Amino acid sequence: MCCTSASPIEPGSDLERELTGLPRTGVRRETGRFVFTEAELLRFSRQYDPLPFHVDPEAGRTSQYGQLIGSGWHTMAVWMKLFVGAHHADAFPPDSPEAISPAGIGFGFKDLRWIAPVFPGDEIVFSTILDEMRPSANRPGWAVFRRQALAARPDDEEVMHFVLTYLGPIATAIECRAREAADALA
Repeated sequence: MCCTSASPIEPGSDLERELTGLPRTGVRRETGRFVFTEAELLRFSRQYDPLPFHVDPEAGRTSQYGQLIGSGWHTMAVWMKLFVGAHHADAFPPDSPEAISPAGIGFGFKDLRWIAPVFPGDEIVFSTILDEMRPSANRPGWAVFRRQALAARPDDEEVMHFVLTYLGPIATAIECRAREAADALA
């Protein structure tokens, strides 16, 4: 009666992910930090989001925020830059799909919230949490990812949050790269 009493492995479970080498869900991973200087906030906002409280310190002081605040789009752009940079595709040949598009191809985002303003001098911690990953039926080595994108102050006060869905290479997923780094240290 070998193996008849064993319960099946739940599809998509952490155990199945561990046995197949797929990344675990629900783990928060930092992708980087960024300090938003007043000069940087003004430069971005003047070019891309010229609302008075983003481009004029005096208008910021008389606004409901009491000072100049950064554009939410600026916060989102920095999140994306750090997210792409966290994929470390330099180990792949330059013409490989992993090097050409290490963070994948976006399908879109939803539930974007700018929860708190970003002020000049704020250091913001950017991170991501993998919610779901389904291997692609059409592209071997790729998967459809759904993840939370987060930006917070170092004390964990969240300033931005959204959900991102994209098709990307499994080999460059942040969770896989973190596991490789841990294995190298062991």
